Amino acid sequence: MTRRLMVIFMMLAFVLGGIATAFAQQDIIENLEVVSIKSVQVRQGNNNLFLDVKVNIKNANKKELRLRDGKFEFFIASTYNEDTPKGEIMHSSPKPGAKCDDLKGECFEQIASKGHTADESKYIGTAVAPFFIPHYKYVTKEDGKDDKLIREICCQDSDVIYLRPTGSDEENIIMFHVNIGGSEMKAFASLMQMMNCTAYPGIKTPHLRIKGKFDLGVRSSKGWSDVEKVKIEWLFNPSVQHKVPFLTAAE
Repeated sequence: MTRRLMVIFMMLAFVLGGIATAFAQQDIIENLEVVSIKSVQVRQGNNNLFLDVKVNIKNANKKELRLRDGKFEFFIASTYNEDTPKGEIMHSSPKPGAKCDDLKGECFEQIASKGHTADESKYIGTAVAPFFIPHYKYVTKEDGKDDKLIREICCQDSDVIYLRPTGSDEENIIMFHVNIGGSEMKAFASLMQMMNCTAYPGIKTPHLRIKGKFDLGVRSSKGWSDVEKVKIEWLFNPSVQHKVPFLTAAE
């Protein structure tokens, strides 16, 4: 009887420990946030087209985090950000979807009001390791008679993402190489979706969604504590200027 009770208590402790770990993991994930998108650049390489998306990620946890074996899927959609006038007198033939008043001979284009979906969410592409991560180093440069240390930005490809906690001197800047496909038609469709969602900032608000899966590590005084196959979903509304440049880069 005593042995059976010990087994039950051990099983209960194991279950409660698992629940506590799950809640702790959820708290850590909720403290990760995409702050801004620094840039988006189109590039061709290895018979595929890529969107190089540079992202600033905020880690509001008190400890440094490590993301390994990461896979990140990108989606984009848009909604109307203002009540567009319901109609417009058209002197030419009606547009598709337009409604006509037979008595007045006027046609009114039907446009959804503020908050309604403008472009449905569509999958753009997937980014996997390696990730392009800027970092800093100090170099000695001659300045007249004296030498001084200058901080220079460098970049490196890395299979592991390290996220410093809030309050660190440097931002957590990560560049995701989003593969939008080797097929020209598929790549063109992804680019058109990006342009449709971002090219009209006066009318539409873009919504970028990033779904990630990775092994999560938390730094402690004794090393790293890891949890495998953690999932996260970021929803971000990037601010878009009125003239959106689409940049290209050589291979």
